[in-house]
Amino acid sequence: MKDVEIKPMDERDLLAVLREEERDAASFYSSELASDQATAMERYYAAKYGDEVEGRSAVVSHDVEDTINWMMPHLMRLFIGNDELVSVEDDESDDPEQADNIGEFLTHVFFKGNAGEEILHDFAFDGLLQRIGVVRVAWEDPKPSPPKRLRNIPAVRLQEYLYNPEYEILAQDSDEYEQVWELEVRHTPSVGKIIVEQVPPEEFAFSKHSMSIAGTDYHRRKSEEFVADLCRQFRDKAHELDPSNYGLEADSGEDDLDSDPRRQARHEAESYDTTNNNADAHKNRRKVDLMTEYVRIDYDGDGIVELRQIKRV
Repeated sequence: MKDVEIKPMDERDLLAVLREEERDAASFYSSELASDQATAMERYYAAKYGDEVEGRSAVVSHDVEDTINWMMPHLMRLFIGNDELVSVEDDESDDPEQADNIGEFLTHVFFKGNAGEEILHDFAFDGLLQRIGVVRVAWEDPKPSPPKRLRNIPAVRLQEYLYNPEYEILAQDSDEYEQVWELEVRHTPSVGKIIVEQVPPEEFAFSKHSMSIAGTDYHRRKSEEFVADLCRQFRDKAHELDPSNYGLEADSGEDDLDSDPRRQARHEAESYDTTNNNADAHKNRRKVDLMTEYVRIDYDGDGIVELRQIKRV
């Protein structure tokens, strides 16, 4: 039997695969699951059904809201009251206390470094109402904080800022008589941090026939991001990321997140205008939809299907 030659894919082929997977993904807002999620949110808020007749009685029920609100305190006590909510097991370590110490550190990261209680609440709430709760865990590289102006800095503290690699002095001025300084500094942590955050159901989608996230062929998160932030992260793509370079306006297509009925149901009191408004049209506030996708594919043509992370706008 003659071997079939496998060639590497180009970006056009990859884009075609990603778009096909996105269209077929369960939880996309045109799917049955997404429709059920939007309906569940409407029932939770006891929204009207839309078939009311003027002059006749219009009854709505709060049964969904009452049931979930009755269950949530029990679930929260189960999670938060559990000392082993975050635990680590290591059968190969010679130090039995090492796993306990790591578990305590991760518990601190979850509850103190992140909004652990809120994340657990929203995760359980989405699971009850939306059938699926999604939490994202990621490592975030160090980010510089906005410049800060410090006044009346004595010489001792000035030395700390001068020799601390986490601080960058942007400007300085001194009062020779008082021996104090005025500094404008920018702080950049030496290490990054662990980010744990709740993902809204309308931002998450996965292959229809998936049994689990670990075994799915495709899943993604679709989030709104500032173009300026993406340009900072991907400097080599900054020119391509800025729509103004091509005379394009912000996308207002049917796949926009604001068009998702689940988001509209959750924020029913807000009016959604999917067209570009003056605030979003401002160059420094322009947003785009960032797709963070995970797909199993043989992109490099080596005959091995690999799980790849791809980001596209």
